[in-house]
Amino acid sequence: MIFKKNKILGLLSICFVAFSCTTKTVDNFELPKQASAQPLEMAKNADLRVKNEGKAIFKRLKCGACHMKYANVVGPSLKKIREYYLNQEKELFQFLIGKGKPKIDPEEYSKMTPNIEAFKKLSEEEKQKLIDFLLDK
Repeated sequence: MIFKKNKILGLLSICFVAFSCTTKTVDNFELPKQASAQPLEMAKNADLRVKNEGKAIFKRLKCGACHMKYANVVGPSLKKIREYYLNQEKELFQFLIGKGKPKIDPEEYSKMTPNIEAFKKLSEEEKQKLIDFLLDK
């Protein structure tokens, strides 16, 4: 009889352990044992893709010839652009389409006019991706 009790208790313990490790139930909702990181990874990948597309537009238009990451060369650095246009995306857009005044080095504006014409030819989506890249969004 004792042998049967121990055998039954052993089987019940194994079943309890096996079933308690797979899912947790909270108010009749089953939750996975581990939360999936897939949506977070997908969002990160989408952000990275948009940044890379903006960077590719920056390179295609040869903006890097005048705008370095940290150094002010012919034009202001990307760092300086980000500082001046922080939370002012609309003003940057207006400047890049030739309808706004430059906030940085206005005396150097004439050097930028050919590039403004190139920016105007971009699609609205490309313009936004380039601005997102410039502002490091």
